[in-house]
Amino acid sequence: MGFISDITGSSQRKDARRYAEAQRTELKSGYDLAKPAITGGYAKAHESIKPFVDSGVKANQLYTDTLGINGGEARDAAQEIYMTDDVLTKLRELDLKRTGRANNSVGRFNSGVGAAADSLVRLGNYTNWQDRLKGESDKGGQFALEDARLNVGEGTDLAGLEYGYGQQRAGITGQEGTNVAGSRGVLGNNLLALGSVITSGMTPGKSGTSAFGNMARGVNDLLKIA
Repeated sequence: MGFISDITGSSQRKDARRYAEAQRTELKSGYDLAKPAITGGYAKAHESIKPFVDSGVKANQLYTDTLGINGGEARDAAQEIYMTDDVLTKLRELDLKRTGRANNSVGRFNSGVGAAADSLVRLGNYTNWQDRLKGESDKGGQFALEDARLNVGEGTDLAGLEYGYGQQRAGITGQEGTNVAGSRGVLGNNLLALGSVITSGMTPGKSGTSAFGNMARGVNDLLKIA
């Protein structure tokens, strides 16, 4: 059966399909390893910057609340946070004490100038707090931009992986088709070669006898000797 399969091209077709399937299996294994490696790597990167993005979002919300952008109630709530925060309260008290001592030293503690100075301190503390909120918001915005770049990078890498995978599969299938098609001509080629041998063997040579005739005569001579 092996000889018949070889001369008919059946063996070549089976080999072509087997090799192509082995290539597809190896390619799929590489693809299955590469895809989670890409998504896993980007997931870790997203996870590492997420806290900074979240902080920026919260800071931006509070900052815009202080500006009244989100309405009066939101602004009042933001001011309440500022007024009731223990750390901010202590900082305000320290600044006011320093201002009070400065006013006392020049004799204007209870004057209008002293009151104005106190108001400026209070306003300055509030605007400093807003500046810190804005700084945190801006930093979060930078991390959010980096997060967006990661999304683009992940999409690009995955698209490249899918494109390459598809191209290589198409190449394997195309080569398989070429090899299978080529194997279908094996029988015809072998028959043509056999016909050529037969024709050549039956064609008389210079002696007037064909090669097959000489072979037959040789066999008869051997039989006579025997």
